[in-house]
Amino acid sequence: MIKPENLQWNNTAAKRLAQIKANGSTPLAEVYNLLLPTIRSKKPDIFLTLTDGEPSDPDAVRSIMRDFKLLGIKMVAIGVGSDTGYSITIANNLRRLGYERTLAVSRLNEIPKRVLNVLGTD
Repeated sequence: MIKPENLQWNNTAAKRLAQIKANGSTPLAEVYNLLLPTIRSKKPDIFLTLTDGEPSDPDAVRSIMRDFKLLGIKMVAIGVGSDTGYSITIANNLRRLGYERTLAVSRLNEIPKRVLNVLGTD
């Protein structure tokens, strides 16, 4: 566990998150399925995904995202690539998956100043 649901992000949670190493493609549909009961009960307005690659099963991700959208949840994603070219590739992949808004960066420190654009409600 990175952090309990009722705890705000802090340095300890950030250090735990930083220790997770990427290992192949992401089982994103499986993660979304695990979160679906919580999402149904909490009904957030926006669901933000941060990724550095592609999901292992894009069709399954599209399917579960339809369930989230039917609940009225705006699906947004931030892609982080190792360079500008890879970031653009990730952003294009996210758009093809059906995210309503996407953002691609090649440096993590770019996220804070650009994240409000992707979370915007216009």
